Amino acid sequence: MAAEARKHKKKKEKKEKKNKENHKFAPSLPNWPPQVKQYIEQQLKKYDYFKKRPHVYPSDDFDSFLEKIIDELTKKKGDFCWSMDWEPIFFSKLIYNGFLTIASEIQDDLWVMLPKLHEERCVIDLDPNSKDNHLPLIVSKSAKKQSKNYTVTIDQCFEEIFQECINHHGLNWLYPPMQGVLYKLFHNRGDPNFNGVTAHSIEIWNEDGELVAGELGTSVGSIYTSLTGFYNESGCGNVQLLVLGHLLQKCDFLLWDLGMFIEYKSSLGAGLLKRNDFLAKYRALREIKTAKLECKEKTNCRDLVNQIIDKSNANNEEQKSNDNDGDQKMQSADSNNNGTDGQKPMSKNQRKKLAKLERRRLAKLKAKEEREKKQKEQVTKNSAQPNGDTDDTKDVIMESNNNNNVNEENEDTNIEQEK
Repeated sequence: MAAEARKHKKKKEKKEKKNKENHKFAPSLPNWPPQVKQYIEQQLKKYDYFKKRPHVYPSDDFDSFLEKIIDELTKKKGDFCWSMDWEPIFFSKLIYNGFLTIASEIQDDLWVMLPKLHEERCVIDLDPNSKDNHLPLIVSKSAKKQSKNYTVTIDQCFEEIFQECINHHGLNWLYPPMQGVLYKLFHNRGDPNFNGVTAHSIEIWNEDGELVAGELGTSVGSIYTSLTGFYNESGCGNVQLLVLGHLLQKCDFLLWDLGMFIEYKSSLGAGLLKRNDFLAKYRALREIKTAKLECKEKTNCRDLVNQIIDKSNANNEEQKSNDNDGDQKMQSADSNNNGTDGQKPMSKNQRKKLAKLERRRLAKLKAKEEREKKQKEQVTKNSAQPNGDTDDTKDVIMESNNNNNVNEENEDTNIEQEK
């Protein structure tokens, strides 16, 4: 009991250290009159930081407006835009168009939205039909072994996950208006005004039923984007990433968007996409609306991972079987063409052995041709130069004999040529 109490006290101290001001999850949205918001924007535009970055705001023709923003970011070699429009529908439109948005505090109780379109986006391609996919996902043996001690749920305690992220990182960029827009997305899923965009919480539980890891994310179409997360037990953060990747596969997601590149993401098998490539893929996959992220009942993490791995292996075996059937059909067709209808088709090992012998025969034939070619070249060379002198050497000798008054520099040149 004493050991458990010390452990609980240590956890509490760790949380308090990262969230010194004891911030709480308290979603709220600014309610400025239009003239006040306009005045704030005019003041911000006087500062270099905001002068250098595009100002994003709601527009009737947002698609055309967005193309201008992308051109400006490309020209300035930047990632960030800025906005003071903390309106949930506008926020959902930013996500719908590939922005990953954070926030910054300008002064007390005044926060600016910072939508970001990375020059390079870190992603894991989950589409089995994509030639550049990152399947199968990398599975750490230690994480998989440890995963048997944890269970996972989705969207069962959004507020608690939000609070744990604040405890773990402090407010950082999770300021009240950011809490407000994400909370609206979470509670208004299915609302057509939000363009199919919703927020999610991923929850990892230990055997004692304690929430020990999780993350916040958003989804649109068949794309899931990770925002921020936490873990309170050693190793369970890796378990959370492992099970989330496989759960996304199970739920038919085709792209896992990880935002900015950080070293640990490469250990998951992630790759980088240039901005234009990312946007092209994002725009296509947001329209594929078959994916649905859900897991209401606590499910053992290792069982879920094994389920996806077994399914993937079964699909691979089926593919191999189909390939073998195709090989056998081709072999059968060859046999029929050669009049050997009653002959038993060769086994896979026999075909491999035959192919190996054929490669060896071709290699010997090529080596023989190379030897004969070299011999012919040598004979031609010897017949053309019976005394062993090259044409260049003969010319130098003749010129030297016919000109006794050459200078020292020419003599040196002739000697070098003769050598």
